[in-house]
Amino acid sequence: MSTIKIEELKKLASQPLAEAREILDAHSGDIPADRKEAYDKLMDAHVKAKSNLDTYVENAKATADMESYESLNFGDDGNVTVSSHSKKAPENKYASAEYKEAFASYLLGGSADSLKAINGSTVSNDPNAGYLSEADFSSEYIKQVDDATVFRGMARIFRVNNYKGIGFPELKIEASAEWGGEVTKQPETSVGFGRRSLKPHDVKAKLKASETLLRNTTNFQGDIIIPQLAKAHAELTENAFMNGDGVNKPLGVFAASDEGISTNRDIESSTSGEIDMDVLREMVTGIKSPYLVNAKYLMHRLVYREIANLKNSEGNYYVNMMGARDDIFGNLNGYGITLSEYAPSSVTAGTYAAIFGDFSNYWIQEALAPSIRVLDQLYAETNQIGYISNSQVDGAPMLEEAFIRLKIKA
Repeated sequence: MSTIKIEELKKLASQPLAEAREILDAHSGDIPADRKEAYDKLMDAHVKAKSNLDTYVENAKATADMESYESLNFGDDGNVTVSSHSKKAPENKYASAEYKEAFASYLLGGSADSLKAINGSTVSNDPNAGYLSEADFSSEYIKQVDDATVFRGMARIFRVNNYKGIGFPELKIEASAEWGGEVTKQPETSVGFGRRSLKPHDVKAKLKASETLLRNTTNFQGDIIIPQLAKAHAELTENAFMNGDGVNKPLGVFAASDEGISTNRDIESSTSGEIDMDVLREMVTGIKSPYLVNAKYLMHRLVYREIANLKNSEGNYYVNMMGARDDIFGNLNGYGITLSEYAPSSVTAGTYAAIFGDFSNYWIQEALAPSIRVLDQLYAETNQIGYISNSQVDGAPMLEEAFIRLKIKA
């Protein structure tokens, strides 16, 4: 993670906010019509820059996780082992001229044989599938997905060695302990385990592109195709990590569910249709101290905008631009605020507005490396080439006590 890059992004975010607050203060919070447009533009610039900063910081974490990650290994005897990997990533040939030439040929409908020779690529044995599974493409694809999302950098990602339905144990009853002397009867510990099943589901991203454009471009075709497929993948999965119902897709943090975060972890605002700053503070005290170390707020940029320039009774802004840690910019009650386009976007009665917690207790499970299929004949009549990327993903909150959600009073 580049400290210089972070400082540049912080400056881009802080300057328009400072100017917007100057307008606000100059008019005691009652902005006249002739200054409203300027104020709105400054706030839009601030929110956009802060979103870019959040994405950069979380991406850097996700990229680091690619070199230091955990995998789940499922043995034939049914036993599960967790392996931690911390190693330098192998050389990626994706940027080499030889690789680009072979991959470009494949993207234009050619054979994958050249890629196989370069890097031991494999093509699906299913004659009806024809997906190319190739290590360097997969690494680049995952990196592009990370670049387009904030949630993956906050969550805990597991990679599994097969495509089975997997149940993670969920602690239902907490164990207890007490001090005892020689005669004291020792307490009995009763621990019940449920099973929250995670099974990676297919994520297919699709794209059609002009064959004329692809054949005549001076750019590497992979730089055109992969970012678009990865962006579609990232948008679909990030939305599910927020709002998914858990049916053939991840279970989201804003979905009220006994299998994830139940309504027991909701806190309601005191005023109908409005954000209550006191309740935002109470969210912090609603989380046990071990989770506060890595806790942060997650909300939509439009919700953030509503609170960014609110002041307390002493005339101080609730949202402070400096945090206790270098990776925090724009903090509330001493904790970072991360923005996502897929968090609830409006402050509406009866809906969720924000969530606070330690997002490492949201687990993402990935099985099988991303693969790509070229449909060079399907759209021939329209002079287009089609592409489908395929990967398998699931996710769910694993420990609801690590989270607390703000719900707007009806």
